[in-house]
Amino acid sequence: MDRDESPHNVLMIRNRPVAEFAQPVPAIFPEDSIARAARAMREHDISLVPVVKDGRLVGAFGGVELARALGDDVDLSSPVADFLVPAPFIRRFDSTIQCLRMFDESAVPILMVVDASDVLCGMVTPAMLASDSREPIRPSSVGGMATPFGVYLTTGMVSGGVSKWALMATGSVMFSLLFLGSLAGNWVDQHFIQNNLTRIPAGIADAIVTGVSLSIFLLGLRVIPLAGTHAAEHQVVHAIERGEELRPEIVRRMPRVHPRCGTNLAAASMLFLGIAGSDWGFDFETRFLVGAVTTFLLWRPLGNTLQQFVTTRPATVAQLESGIRSGNDLLEKFSRAQEVTPNVFARIWNSGLLHVIAGSSLTYLVVWSIAKLTGWDIPL
Repeated sequence: MDRDESPHNVLMIRNRPVAEFAQPVPAIFPEDSIARAARAMREHDISLVPVVKDGRLVGAFGGVELARALGDDVDLSSPVADFLVPAPFIRRFDSTIQCLRMFDESAVPILMVVDASDVLCGMVTPAMLASDSREPIRPSSVGGMATPFGVYLTTGMVSGGVSKWALMATGSVMFSLLFLGSLAGNWVDQHFIQNNLTRIPAGIADAIVTGVSLSIFLLGLRVIPLAGTHAAEHQVVHAIERGEELRPEIVRRMPRVHPRCGTNLAAASMLFLGIAGSDWGFDFETRFLVGAVTTFLLWRPLGNTLQQFVTTRPATVAQLESGIRSGNDLLEKFSRAQEVTPNVFARIWNSGLLHVIAGSSLTYLVVWSIAKLTGWDIPL
């Protein structure tokens, strides 16, 4: 970084993206009232508020427009759309040098920061550029996954941390654990249930086999290092979304449970399928209804419990450092991104789900091929 070292000069990192210095800004909508716009300016001590439609900057309303409305005795419940002016803006990936030039040439006190699609990201002032203590705009939500090689994070548009190849390794690990659970369930079925002289009812036998398989899978998740990396991922995501610094002492005290974790979706699936798909003497419609209601009521508490005690465990120092590196990498890329709002295809690709499925499928093919070549009768 090219930093001016003189204590008497402005401490500013030159040729850095404006997004690194920008701060959140309250936005209003064209249909909002003049009174609401005035309140936003007063509460946030700004002379200009951006006006957005569908997240995109369409104009601005400032002190000049407010004065004109008051001077013309306009009803303050009137929409700001009647007084919109072009909003001074700069792209989030433009440099601070360009930003300073725009301030000098336009003599405006505030520049709105937008991405390549005109989505509003924040605002910047000359004072923000002069601050050595920066709190850059952060993504409002972050997704991620734990891999055997470290933490993967994404905003849907940009990704940080380990590569997507590492996500395939996660898929391989997940399939391997499921396969081991299936082998254990099959072994119990062959050696204890089928040979049981008391003839265990089919429904109970299926429940035992499923329970053994699931227990081995969950136990495997708990004991492998991936659980610690999973915890580090959640804690870093919490820190980013809360605007905290990515320092070990801060990240470590973040919760290991996250409401958007895939564990919650898995818990919902297990609850619903376990109830609706079981054979307990009622018709399918009744089982479906009971399963749906039970899942609605219990899926999140069950998912949170599984996160706390099964799919995560306290991260090691190395795992926490890996997560922090991934978080810093993501924030760096986010600050340089030309766009911040991903389309559905980018979101799906960057989610990593396709890569996990690919890794799982490749491992399945390997196991299936070995079974065919060796004549090994395995439960696939």
